[in-house]
Amino acid sequence: MLRSVVFYFCLVLVELNLGNASRRYCPPKFSRQGSYCFTLSDKTYMIKFGFEHFFKDLCSKIGGKTFEVTTWEDQRAAERFLKERGVIEKVWLRGYILRMEFRHTTNSFVWATDFHPKVYNFVSPDTVTMASGKWSRGSCVVMDPQRDYKWDKAICDKERHQALCYM
Repeated sequence: MLRSVVFYFCLVLVELNLGNASRRYCPPKFSRQGSYCFTLSDKTYMIKFGFEHFFKDLCSKIGGKTFEVTTWEDQRAAERFLKERGVIEKVWLRGYILRMEFRHTTNSFVWATDFHPKVYNFVSPDTVTMASGKWSRGSCVVMDPQRDYKWDKAICDKERHQALCYM
């Protein structure tokens, strides 16, 4: 009798584990949002030039990567995470502006940069009128919860923010 109870219990455990095989769990300090596990860097950081190495290190210390928005779903997942955490300050996104151009014919921005978003409607509205001066060489990208989660520029080596990290 005890054997059959133990065998049944083992079968239930195997079934539970198989049922959850497709579910992805987030490690401690990370929270699930959409298909991502998000967290914020433990400290605020000052971005220095040589950004590629820095962006990698910014979140790798806590086991993640600096988040980069490439789809509407990415943007919405980041917004939901920041809202749930009550974040009101700007956070770094992965990106560094080398050159930007606004194309009125397509109503979109074209980037020549390491920043690869495919969704451009998240750029702050004043960027359109200040495109040549506001987004200049040496700018990094932040998401601003106080401006409806729009992207804005931040001077890489002058501003300190937390980074939005994911895995």
